[in-house]
Amino acid sequence: MMTQHTKRLLIVLGCLMMIGLGYLLYLDFQPDLIQLLNHPTNQRQFLVTAIRSHGLKDAYLLILLIILLSAIPGLPVSLICIPVGICYGPYLGTLINTLGIVFGNLLVIGLLKKTEQHHPTKTNRVLTDIRRMHHPLLGIVLGYMVPIIPAFLVNLTVVRLNVTLTALMIAVCIGTLPTALLYSLGGDALLKGNYHQILVIGLILLALLLLIKLIKKERHIFDYLQYK
Repeated sequence: MMTQHTKRLLIVLGCLMMIGLGYLLYLDFQPDLIQLLNHPTNQRQFLVTAIRSHGLKDAYLLILLIILLSAIPGLPVSLICIPVGICYGPYLGTLINTLGIVFGNLLVIGLLKKTEQHHPTKTNRVLTDIRRMHHPLLGIVLGYMVPIIPAFLVNLTVVRLNVTLTALMIAVCIGTLPTALLYSLGGDALLKGNYHQILVIGLILLALLLLIKLIKKERHIFDYLQYK
């Protein structure tokens, strides 16, 4: 059983690790930040090349930082995932974001499974709808996909539903990929000043929010088709 003292200790330890990782990344990216602030926009391609000159070491540090952000409730991963898109572009950035978010969620699920009482008060209507769906695994995928649904609550639902490891890996990866891609595309668009792309990404995020309606109505749609 994991005691409240142990949980607080893990959160404090995670925050200290985040501060350390953030400081290391700041040291590596400080010259690029100075260039970004001081260079005129007509040297944008030079800035893109300079900012994206970082290698695997910083990528590993960013993955670890995203894992910690995903594991600590209440901290938005977009704070790091969008800068990842700025620094590594849409493709490698998506890979970094996806790895960080997936492993962060798996870490939380592993810790929740070691907890005797799974915070029964931590729920909301959307997650209640997920548990009542005919295909709750689909609801879990949608839960990870919708940015405004806290990942901690989706992870809690996974624990309560006793999802198998294979199904869990598939659900987390599929659910995480669209938002990880959008964060990376958003960062890339910000660096390149592509405001039309930013607008499109905003509209796609809005569409993802509408998936909450699908979670609520899936059970009724399934019943209608079954007895049609």
